Amino acid sequence: MDTARTLEVSGIALISLTNFICLTLMSSRIPEELSEVKTIAGVLIQNHKVKTKQKNEVLFLLNRIEKSEIIHLTACGLMEFERSFILSALGNVLTYGLLVFNLK
Repeated sequence: MDTARTLEVSGIALISLTNFICLTLMSSRIPEELSEVKTIAGVLIQNHKVKTKQKNEVLFLLNRIEKSEIIHLTACGLMEFERSFILSALGNVLTYGLLVFNLK
C-alpha cells in the first residue's frame, strides 16, 4: 500500500474512532442528566416554588417529568451505551481485526 493510501485510511480510522468515543460518552450521560432533571422537578413540586397564573399546568408538567422513566440509548435494544462499552467495542474490533488480518 502506498503512503497516500495509508495516510487516508489512518485519517478515516482516527475520525471514526473519535466519533465513536464522543457518541458513546455523550449517550452514556443521558440517564444521569434525566435523573437530575427528575430530582429538580421533584424539589420544585415539594417547595411549591411555582407562582404563576398557570400554576396547575406547570405543576402537571412537573409531575409528568418526575414520574417519567429514565431513557437509555441502546443499539437496537441489544445493549445500552455506557462508558464501559468503549473498551469492550475497541477490544472486539482489535480481536476481529487481528483474526481477519491473519487469514491472508
